[in-house]
This record gives sequence, structure tokens and C-alpha cells, in this order.
Amino acid sequence: MMVFSKCFRGVHPHRFVHAFRRAGIHIRSRHLNSDSKSPDCHVLNELIMEWDFNNPPKIPMVLQSDSLDPYSNLAFEDWLSSCIEFLSGRPVMMLWRNRATVVVGRNQNVWKECDLHTLKQKKIIIARRKSGGGTVFHDEGNLNITFYNARELHDKNRNSRMIKDALLEAVKSLPVSINDRNDVLLAGKKISGSAYKLDRLVAYHHCTLLVNTDLQLLEGALHPTMTGIESKGIASVKSPVQNISEHTRIDLDLLHHTLASSFVQQYSENARGSNVHLVRVDPDALVRQSSLLASMRATMASWEWIFAGGPVFSYAAPLQLRRSTLAPAGHAHRASGTLNFRVKKGYIDSVALGGATADMVLTAQLSSALVGVAFFKDHMVAALNAATSLDDHTKDSVIASLECIY
Repeated sequence: MMVFSKCFRGVHPHRFVHAFRRAGIHIRSRHLNSDSKSPDCHVLNELIMEWDFNNPPKIPMVLQSDSLDPYSNLAFEDWLSSCIEFLSGRPVMMLWRNRATVVVGRNQNVWKECDLHTLKQKKIIIARRKSGGGTVFHDEGNLNITFYNARELHDKNRNSRMIKDALLEAVKSLPVSINDRNDVLLAGKKISGSAYKLDRLVAYHHCTLLVNTDLQLLEGALHPTMTGIESKGIASVKSPVQNISEHTRIDLDLLHHTLASSFVQQYSENARGSNVHLVRVDPDALVRQSSLLASMRATMASWEWIFAGGPVFSYAAPLQLRRSTLAPAGHAHRASGTLNFRVKKGYIDSVALGGATADMVLTAQLSSALVGVAFFKDHMVAALNAATSLDDHTKDSVIASLECIY
């Protein structure tokens, strides 16, 4: 049995199902095939039962994740989007936080969007989400909010207004506004940005809310130092940001409940004046208990999804050849040019030389050594050192040109 709160331990869900049916509350469920995204029907039943047990019937649902693991949270978030059709179309909001993580959009280039060297040095996790949009930074001082609804009822402006209203409910004097990009601003600076995933029947809208984020860490992580990348992926739009805490002290638990009340009242007349009881869920525990969620988390954490899941791109590295291969016999030569890579699904797809370093023989040798190698410096250096067709001077020159590559 999946556990969502202490009060449900040891209590079989069917007892509540019968009680709710006698009370006229219908819990909709159906058999799920093994290839469905939903791991177990009783997982959904328990969510609905705990929510309806503590709140007025048939009002929108609010979940709060107890996990700080970005891969578990992202897997659960995406799994939940496939469950909306089993919840009789009721809107759902999920509140969640992660430990320090950079999350790139579905169609973004990891190498172009963040400083991978800083991420490694500061032990910041890198992740890719299923929705589009730009790269964001999460930590425990940032609150993530995900809104789920049927596709035809999806209203991003309404959701952002709800956040604004909740903030004003918590602190009435806050100078909060919404811009034409649907960002929530505080005194003209961004405190919340959004991204969206629209499926045929279901839509979800998720956003950040900077409460007390480490902005110095955010700036370092989202300041890429690797130039020379050309990519068709979506580029992030940089905006000045600030924390809510720079204007007022706000209790996170109070903010959770204010957001929950604002959401439920926004989408249900039945909830007017009601106290909303959040359902706490532990995606880490669900991952351990569900093979499907474990598989979804493993995908979210995989190299293939995070790095190879981005668009095709090219990278030009400055190259200086300190050797005589390109010069007439007996003459030393120093050639300046570029070492050009095409990268597809995280692997080097082609290699070319540009400028004064252009040479068909050397291009063929480098291609033989590097095509098919993962676009990481350590992998490339190992492949170059293992290449018997290249002399040591050429290897050193090419390795020196890879200095900026992660």
C-alpha cells in the first residue's frame, strides 16, 4: 500500500471507498494496463480518498511533495499528468522543491545553457524536464508549482493571477505584477517564470517561485562560459531576478497553504471559506515501490535523456597547430584555425578543420579518432591519446583546443 500520510497507515483503501460511496462521493478508477503510465490504480485512489476525506467533496486537489530529489519529483510530476483523466477532470496543483539543480527545457542545449564546470564544482545537479521553455535554477529556497488541468480548460494567465493573488493575500503590500510573458514580477524583477506541456487531453503549467534562493549560486550556474556553439534549440531569455525575501519575510508553510486556498477557490465555488488540507506525497517512496516510476526516474537521471536528449549542434574551438606537418619540408609552421564539431545526440557526428589548419589528411585522422565519441573532454582526450595515426605534437595541440569543453 502506498502511504501518503500517517493517518492512512494500516487502513485499507477499500474501507474508505465504500464509506465515500455511501456518502455520495464517487471515486473513479479503472484497470490500468501494464504499459500504462499509471503504476497502480490504488495510488490514485489513496490520493483522492485522503483529499476528499479532509476537504469538501469534488474540489480541486493540492499535493505537496516531501522529496527534494529532482529526478523523483520530475518523474512523479510527469506521471501525474497522465492521471488527470482518472480524476474525473478535477484540476490538480502540486507544490514541490528540489535541492540545488539546473533544469533545462525539453529542446535546449545543456552545453549552451549552463556552466557545467561550475555545476560539477558546486555539486549542482543537472536535469532536463519534459516541457519546453528556458533553463531554471532550483534549490530549497525556490518553490515549484505545477498546475494540471484538462487541455480545453488550460489557462496559464489564470494560474499566474492566482499566484499573484496568493502573494497579496499573504503580504498585502507586495508590489506584485505580471508581464506579457506571464512572468510574475516583484517591484519589476522576476520572481516566477513558467513553462508548459500540452498533450492531446491534458495540459500542465509549472513555474518557479523565488522565495529565498541562493541567487549567487543561480548566477554562476546559469552563466555559460563555453562560446562557439551554434544550435537550433530554444535559447533562454535572461531576466533580472530577485527573492521575495528581499521585500518581506514569509513563512514557507504559510505560503503553501495560501497558494492551496487560492488555487482551490479559483477553481471551485464549493471551497469558498473552507480550510484546505494539503495531501503530502513522497515520490522517493513511490519510486521504491513502483517499477514504472523507478523506470521513469532512471530515464530522467540518465545521460541519454539529459545530454543526448537535446538538439543537434555545432561547436568551433580555436586551434593552433604547433607542428610542421602543414609546412613545406624542413620548415617549422604555426597554423591558426578552428576545430569544428557537429554533435548529435551527445556524440560527435563529424569533425572538420577551418582556416589555416584545414588539411584533408589531418581531418581524416581526427575524424577516425573522434567521430562516435561522447562530447566530453575526458572522452575526447582518451580517444586522441589512443589514436596511433596522430603524432604527440598534434595531440597536444588538439587537446589544448578542448580546454573550454566540459
